[in-house]
Amino acid sequence: MKKFYILFVVLIMAGATTFGLCACDGEDVFFEEEYSCSEETKNIVIDIRDKVVDVKPSFDDKVHLQYFQGEKSKYYLTEEDCLLTVTQSETAGISFGKADRTYRTLTIFLPRKITSLSISTTNEDICIAPFGEAEDIALNDNRGNILLENVFVSRSLSITVKNANISGSVGGGWDDFAIICDVKKGECNLPNLKEGGDKTLKINCNNGDVNITFTAPQ
Repeated sequence: MKKFYILFVVLIMAGATTFGLCACDGEDVFFEEEYSCSEETKNIVIDIRDKVVDVKPSFDDKVHLQYFQGEKSKYYLTEEDCLLTVTQSETAGISFGKADRTYRTLTIFLPRKITSLSISTTNEDICIAPFGEAEDIALNDNRGNILLENVFVSRSLSITVKNANISGSVGGGWDDFAIICDVKKGECNLPNLKEGGDKTLKINCNNGDVNITFTAPQ
């Protein structure tokens, strides 16, 4: 098991590099950092608060992360058995909540094929650009929008949002998916239930709108 506790000092070790120094309103001093995973990492769990999570395609087909953190605002990264887990310190929300949006963004670069992706955050958006395909994706956001762009799954896509919206496009056709959709206090362009399909799209949205399209013609 490899466990890395990422501090605000310069780190020199495999997969972690500090790029620069930033200050924010006297609350904390932020360093821009990067972390690179091993080639075997194909499962990602991100469980954080008050952060934007921005998913993009990898430039070398490995998992990479870019982020800012400081003395009071730390991420904790753990790699074990092909699984990357990202959490944060208990005090991070206090400092990050007052920081500029730039310092509250975690960018993750994903390879063309991964097994699973789970992202949970609050008060900020989850944005997923086309990167390839995952077997399973689970997204959870409270008071932040979820924005999808041509997101491909081979098995399941599950999205839970409260007090925000879900929008964008899913890779594949209408007939590829069985749909389970539960929307309260909002508009939705998907049916409550649709059977058939080799994949599952499950939506749970409370106090927000859902507008999802499919990239292949219906």
